[in-house]
Amino acid sequence: MLKKLLLPLIIIGCVQAKDVVDTSEYCSVNWSSGKILCSGESDGGQKKFRAKRAAVIIAQRNLLELIKGVQIDSLTTVENGMLKSDIIRSSVNGMIKGCEVVSNKFNASDKSSLATVKISMGKDLREALLSDGGQVSWNDRIKSIFSIFMPTELNAKEIYTHQDKTTIQKLMKDFKADGDKENLKYFTNILKEIDSSSVTGLLIDARGIASFEPAMTIKLVDKNGKEIYPGKYVTSKQFVGKNGVSVGLDFDMADAKANKRVFDTPLEIKSASIYKKRKSDIVLSDKDIQRLNLVADSLRLAKVIVVVPE
Repeated sequence: MLKKLLLPLIIIGCVQAKDVVDTSEYCSVNWSSGKILCSGESDGGQKKFRAKRAAVIIAQRNLLELIKGVQIDSLTTVENGMLKSDIIRSSVNGMIKGCEVVSNKFNASDKSSLATVKISMGKDLREALLSDGGQVSWNDRIKSIFSIFMPTELNAKEIYTHQDKTTIQKLMKDFKADGDKENLKYFTNILKEIDSSSVTGLLIDARGIASFEPAMTIKLVDKNGKEIYPGKYVTSKQFVGKNGVSVGLDFDMADAKANKRVFDTPLEIKSASIYKKRKSDIVLSDKDIQRLNLVADSLRLAKVIVVVPE
């Protein structure tokens, strides 16, 4: 199990104070920025070129071992996908060989070198996993199956947006002129709902879930474990531009609220549990699931942040 720590600056570069970072001996996974970095050190007593080349190869080897254990979701690791598909295994191996070399410093005193390499969970890893649609799209197929069981109440009520506001206001002028109090009252309440639902994303307070574990695809589920999000809202391919993860992660509520992923006025929900042993599946109450109607557009754009315990 990786530990949530902040690595020294030499390893991970510009990490923000509240970034959610998992570390192992040689690597770090920054779930907030979607970056994975690994280091490798060559043996001493070598010429500069050989030492630097060896350091990169060792860093790549450490990166491959780290990536194998990265959770795609609560039930699946990257290694599972690699074992199921030669295409994915080839794509991941190719990505490792083509990873960005962040630094490679030669130590003249002992003639060794220390290299650090980096990949993105979005552009690099997520796209590598999507390279074999017949194998990894099972994730999206499962989402489609789960969506069949979505509570019908989610769509039971017609939802009005700010785009409807001007039209409704014009209608209300006519109702007022005609003395139509019934429709006037009805649309007055609709306007109140529109004004109160000007949300720009979803912010989930999960600081009470001590056993939570990060994953590339964190799911929001109901009390029976049925997937609500990503579900019918968004596909894996759409996460590529969102750091490769289905939700942003943060340790601090204030930082999360200021994050451009959820903009200025997110809908705030609190959750205190995961679903059984699925440590990346966050349970929402029936009442909060109903409230997701207010952020349907934001969910389709993956504008979701989860604040997790430090």
